[in-house]
Amino acid sequence: MSLKLKIILSVVGLLLLAPFVFDILTVEKLSWKQVQSYGGIRIERPLEAEAGYYLPLICDVSGLDSATVRSTAYSASNICKRTKAKIDGHMIYLTISASDKFFKDDSPKCKAVKLGKLEHGHYLVYYATGELIGEFYI
Repeated sequence: MSLKLKIILSVVGLLLLAPFVFDILTVEKLSWKQVQSYGGIRIERPLEAEAGYYLPLICDVSGLDSATVRSTAYSASNICKRTKAKIDGHMIYLTISASDKFFKDDSPKCKAVKLGKLEHGHYLVYYATGELIGEFYI
């Protein structure tokens, strides 16, 4: 294999890895204070699908749209990278991770979080650090 081909393949490989490396280096779990500074978080009624339930979230980590409180921080480059749910009985704990924008179509608005199969009953939703976000019944 010629040196020129090796260099081209190396450059292509690095370009393909760039989004993953960027993701690892820039993703940050948001504290409750940060979520509040971007306008807070609100939940809507869970949606049932074949794979279980999904919990729609109203949260914009750019600070341009407020969900529960007035935004005090703004960052046009922030995107909502991940939203995780930890379920403990009838309590659900959410964590939001944000990152800098890498692709044009990345969005600061958080998507619904997958909850999976749930028993019928009353659920309380908290942020990971214990602050109550809301509740729902299924």
